[in-house]
Amino acid sequence: EWAWWWPDGPQRARRTYREGLPDGLDMEWHENGQVRVEGRWVAGERDGPWEHRDAEGRLVARETWSAGTRESIERL
Repeated sequence: EWAWWWPDGPQRARRTYREGLPDGLDMEWHENGQVRVEGRWVAGERDGPWEHRDAEGRLVARETWSAGTRESIERL
């Protein structure tokens, strides 16, 4: 697992790896601590729903991925 931090301290992102490839939950946060992006990797490829939020926590986009190919994106 890797974690990145904003210069003033809050966590910026977290990603898990398996055998050198992203695999598992992927999270990114805005500097104010609100979730920015949440999704999953499977063997180095995005898979399933990915949600994007603004700095106030409102859902602004939803993507659907299958084995690394984006199948849809919905801007809200």
